[in-house]
Parts: sequence; structure tokens; C-alpha cells
Amino acid sequence: MGLWLDASLLTGESLPVAVDRPGQLIRAGSLVASGRGLAEVVAVGESTELGRLGCSLASITPPATRLQRHTRRLTARLTGVALGLCATLAVLQGSLSGDWSRALLAALALALAVLPNEIPVVLARWPAAVESLGSATVLAVDKTGTLTENRMAVQQLMLWPAGALWQVGQPLGETWHRLLELALLASRHDPVDAMEQAIARLAQAELHHSEHLHPDWPLLREYPLTPDLLVVSQLWRDDDGRWQIAAKGAPEAIARLCHLPPDRADALAEAAAGLASQGLRVLAVASGLDGAPRHPDRTAPGPQPPEAVHDYLFEPIGLVGLADPLRPDVPAAIARAREAGMRVVMITGDAPETARAIADQAGLPVDPLSVFARVLPQQKLAIVQTLQAAGEVVAMTGDGVNDAPALRAADIGVAMGQRGTAVAREAADLVLLNDDFGSLVEAIALGRRIDDNLHRALGYTLAIHLPIAAVSLLPRPVPGL
Repeated sequence: MGLWLDASLLTGESLPVAVDRPGQLIRAGSLVASGRGLAEVVAVGESTELGRLGCSLASITPPATRLQRHTRRLTARLTGVALGLCATLAVLQGSLSGDWSRALLAALALALAVLPNEIPVVLARWPAAVESLGSATVLAVDKTGTLTENRMAVQQLMLWPAGALWQVGQPLGETWHRLLELALLASRHDPVDAMEQAIARLAQAELHHSEHLHPDWPLLREYPLTPDLLVVSQLWRDDDGRWQIAAKGAPEAIARLCHLPPDRADALAEAAAGLASQGLRVLAVASGLDGAPRHPDRTAPGPQPPEAVHDYLFEPIGLVGLADPLRPDVPAAIARAREAGMRVVMITGDAPETARAIADQAGLPVDPLSVFARVLPQQKLAIVQTLQAAGEVVAMTGDGVNDAPALRAADIGVAMGQRGTAVAREAADLVLLNDDFGSLVEAIALGRRIDDNLHRALGYTLAIHLPIAAVSLLPRPVPGL
């Protein structure tokens, strides 16, 4: 029971989602974040979400880069001019001299002079891709793993009902140790859930020399999440033989577990909403009230733990606000991109509140044309194609399976090399080896320099062929005249 799934590879949603009712659809490719459950396979292959993404990816033809399109137009025009000049030269020289073979050779020489065969060498595939990155007018970025670190971290702690607030970056005083201790006791010692891992990292960093870490306490019983109570509770035996129980979960569920009167439950919900408005995932923490029998002899059997968690008395202690933190270099990188005239668009499968909070932190304008939330994979593809239809050159970044169709369709697809999936890397044109958004902006600046150099190379190539063409058009003495 209490099954939570991480579907970020498919949906882009960074937080685990609960499977809390019979018959609820589970997508192939989801990862179990916590809990357990029994599922029935109802579709395989192309009928699954992964299969549909694969079919969509196979049907997409990557567009030519801007420089390749311009070069094809230039080549077509030069070809037309060359054919016209060659035909004119052949007819004139053949008519005047009567030596049609010499006239055809002269026309062929003119064709070789007018059509520079160095263009395909200058426009090799990867230079063209880098050039396209430099000529991008819109940078469409995925939130999770691109703008953020794709790793949950504790951002804020709040004591309740006192309202005292701790934020990441501040020293964690003794005041907060009890709250962090209880959050840790309500988590597994070997956590796999992203939020429990975040709590454990903060506890190890802040409580490593403290008596609030209890690696030797035996776990007596776990009360997992249930569909009607989204709370995890764990019962421990301390060094004195007393029971110590801690609980964490959704604030409204903790209010029910603690049997709070309506006014106090509303106050707890309001405090949690204040943290959630900042794009944080909020957990409430509660402590079991003292009163369990004392067992000085820890080997004595003692009473058995109750079967139901509601058999304990709880009181709320505080709130824990977690988030996938923004990469430190992102605000400066986005500011630099916007100063260079590039429009930055964030596309994410996360909730609007989370997207708005990340956009504010990153310095993105929060408007319907800059931030897209709750976006499905096919909608990402549609957004990219709509921007291209409007004449924009789109650079798309991503790391998940759900990003692959949009990466393939974009003018330049950029995948994350460290956290990115193999599907995303195969669909992309370029791969960032260090997953650093700042490196992407540096690559854009490099691409713009390469774009300028490629245009100079083409101009030089054409310039050196003009004298050759002019020489071939110089009049020659006609024999017999």
C-alpha cells in the first residue's frame, strides 16, 4: 500500500505521484519512489506511453539548419546563373568561331569557376549544428534537470504553531534540531524516496555531531501511507527502552492524525499554503506524545505496538518545505541570453505553482508565452513546431524520454550528458557533458562566432572565384579574324 511513482522521465513532473485508487493507470517507464503495490499489465509495446513516444520520434524528420537552408538557396541561384552564363558563352563563342568543342570547354570552365565546390566542405554536419545554435532566436528549456539540479533539497523549516522560519543558507540552530530529528525518524534509514534523501542529507550535514541522530535505535513498526491517510509513521525504541514515534505527511493528513480542532487545522493549512505558494513541496511533521511504558530491560518482550496509527496520540511540530533547487548559474545565464536578444521559454510538466516559483528565481517573465506548465510530451513537440512556424529558430534542451520528440524536431536539440537519458542524447544534435546551463549559453555565444566565421568563409570562397569567372569571360582572338 501507499505506492508513489516517479514519472519524471515521461511527464517531466519532478515530484512523485500517488497511486491511491484501484484501477489507476500506471505508465510503463515509471519508477517506484516508495511503497508497494500490485499492478496488472494492460498494454505493451507501441500501446504504452514509451511506445507512443518511440513512434512519434521515428516519424519526425529533423529540419535543416538555417545556414543549410540559406546555402541551398544560394547554390540554386548560382546554379541558375552559371547555366545561363554557360549557355550564353557556348552559343556566342561557338557561333563566332565555329569551334563548338572549344566553346563547350570554355562554358565548362566558366561553370567550375562560378560554382564553388568548397561549400559542402565548409558546411560539414556538426559545424552546421553549432552554427544553428548560434543563430537560435528562441531557447526552449526543460525545467527539471536543466534549470534545476533534479535533486530534492530541504529549502525551509517552520516550527508550528510558533511560526519561526529557517531558510537554506542560514545556520541551523538548536531550535530546529527537534523538528529535523522527527522528520528523520519518520523516514527510512536507507531512504530511496527523493524527499527522504533530502531530509537525510540535511540531517547528516547539520546533526552529525548531535545526539539527535539515532543509528542504533531499533525500528519496532512502520505505519505506511494509506489512501485515506497520506502519512508515514515509524515507531522506534530509544536507548532507555521507551517508544518514540514520529510521523510526516501531507499537512491536512497530519491535522487529522493529531485530531486538531477546525481552527487549528485551518491555521496549519494556511501555514503550509504559504510555503507551497513558493513552489515548495510541503510535509508536516508530528511527534507521538510521551506515555509509552518504560522497559529498562531492552531484551524484555514488553507490550506489542498497536495495529492502527490512530491508537497513538500525536501533536504537530512543524513543516518541512522541499524543492528541486535552481542551478546557481541559471539567473546570470538567462540574463545574458536575454541581453543578447534571445527569448527564453520554460516548458515543464510540473505544476503551475512550481513553474512560477522557478521562473521567478531564474529571472524569467511569468507570462503565457514564456512559461508553460503541465505540458505533455506531444504538447512540447507542438510548442516547438508552432515557434518554428512563426519563423523562430528554436534551440530545445531536455534530458528525459518525454523530451525526445521535441529535441528531434527543434532546429538544434541539446541533451544533458550526465543526467540525460540515452533516448534524449540520441535524439539531440549536441550533448552538454557537464549539464551546466551556463555552458549552454557559452555554446550559443561560440555558435554565433562560428556563424560569423562560416559566413566569412562562404564570402571568401565566392570572392576568390569571381576573378576566375571574369578571366574565363575575357574575349579571346578568333582564328581567321
